[in-house]
Amino acid sequence: MAMSYKQDPQSNLTILINEGICQATFFLLDANDAEVTDHQGRLIFHNCWAAEFLSSELNPYSCASGQCIPGIFLTKVLEAKWYADKIRDRVAIYLNWRTWDKRVYTHYLLSGHDNYVQIIASDFTFEVIPKGACEMIND
Repeated sequence: MAMSYKQDPQSNLTILINEGICQATFFLLDANDAEVTDHQGRLIFHNCWAAEFLSSELNPYSCASGQCIPGIFLTKVLEAKWYADKIRDRVAIYLNWRTWDKRVYTHYLLSGHDNYVQIIASDFTFEVIPKGACEMIND
């Protein structure tokens, strides 16, 4: 994913989570590390069915425990108890879940300034949007 912008590490996350909607917006820096004043970044997570907000200075995971995605503070967490617990809980509720839902889900951790969101989704899209354009996206 080549990007001409990157996430500002001091930016807080603005989170929108609802049934079928899971997205985060944040401030951007340009290639010279200057603040982008007229646009912001948005991540849209597709087929998201679990999300948890963590307010903490301490990152519960690191790039060593997953695959970091350049330009944004997003980690594909490879093994975590939270993910395993959510999968177990979903299988307990929807006994035949794996027979009708063939998607491959990933555990993502998005970092903001002293906050994190962990998400289970099939994929994500990154886009640059005008500042203030935080309309809901249904996926």
